[in-house]
Amino acid sequence: MQVKKEGPLLHSRIIRHYCTIALLHCTSLDNLSLIGYNIPMNTHFDIIIVGAGPAGLTAAIYACRAGLKTAVLEKNMPGGQMNLAERVDNYPGFSEISGIELTGKMLEQAERLGAHVFYGAAERLTLASEPKTVVMESETLTAQAIILAMGAGAKKLGLKNEQELLGSGISYCATCDGMFFKNRDVLIAGSGKTAALDAEYLAPIVNKLYIADKGSLAHIKCDKAEKIEDAEIIRLSGNPLASVTLAYKDGKTRDITVSGLFVAVGYAPNSFIVSGQVELGEKGYIVTDEKLKTNLDGVYAAGDIRSGAMHQIVVACADGAIAATEAAKWVKKVVR
Repeated sequence: MQVKKEGPLLHSRIIRHYCTIALLHCTSLDNLSLIGYNIPMNTHFDIIIVGAGPAGLTAAIYACRAGLKTAVLEKNMPGGQMNLAERVDNYPGFSEISGIELTGKMLEQAERLGAHVFYGAAERLTLASEPKTVVMESETLTAQAIILAMGAGAKKLGLKNEQELLGSGISYCATCDGMFFKNRDVLIAGSGKTAALDAEYLAPIVNKLYIADKGSLAHIKCDKAEKIEDAEIIRLSGNPLASVTLAYKDGKTRDITVSGLFVAVGYAPNSFIVSGQVELGEKGYIVTDEKLKTNLDGVYAAGDIRSGAMHQIVVACADGAIAATEAAKWVKKVVR
């Protein structure tokens, strides 16, 4: 496997991506198919679930138990945001479990029940047609029902060289990449719950810790951190990252030498691929009714991607169960 030299963070993320898939399936990389598992020759399904986070995997379990031929598509790694949790202690049945371990158990159960898992991105979805179509790079899949469970991703700062510094100083996951910055100076951008958790995690690891945001940081309790309020990052310098420039509300600027920037400014739904087909709320989350049906027949949404969802693993699982149950009713109605 050739790995482009994009810096130590991205390199480790790519390796971890493939190794985690292998571990979740208790197999070796030599025998690992990156196309999918349990893949049939016929690519028509009763239900296609886009996304293999807790909502998608639970939906797959319920769909398979309903006797339906089920496909699950995952462009990155099963588990989604759940994998970022070092410890989960509010999921019923486990006093404590890591996010990756919980992902493995859900994935194993879904596949044992017969779910067909495809690894690759959905490039185009046609949701108003019958059957509905999902186009991937190497496959075109069809189904009577679709469950959208693509979750939400980290918001970006929107700076011009932000993307090229990913893996070369910029990270969106402190628990994933924090140890790469042991005894170094780093800055956290953000003021919400994620920023607070990142500060708690990074404080004993790094040398100097800064937290910067346009608003107040009074609620973030971290004695080690220097809190910089009423300021936003306007420039990133160096490759790998060497410093950031902050702009204050009064017009003054400040350069801070850091080798790491952890972006913690919230999440946005991964709904762009269905924009213009299903109804979206003001912030891009998919609008559903109480049965998780979208404005299109046979199309449902579950988990963090839908409007009004509480961003918790157990809630995403409940969404997956409801969406799959309702989708199964639709499939049986259409087939009949």
